[in-house]
Amino acid sequence: MIEGLKNSKYVLLKNQDDLTESQLEKFEEVKSVRPVLAEMLSLIFS
Repeated sequence: MIEGLKNSKYVLLKNQDDLTESQLEKFEEVKSVRPVLAEMLSLIFS
């Protein structure tokens, strides 16, 4: 679980529309590990 969140700080803080391909992959990894966190971020940036 921790590995999925490792090095994800900027991916989580950056607007999802501005993520690079590798950052999108990291975001998908975070979503699979912590779906509640991903949902919260989607609400914030929508």
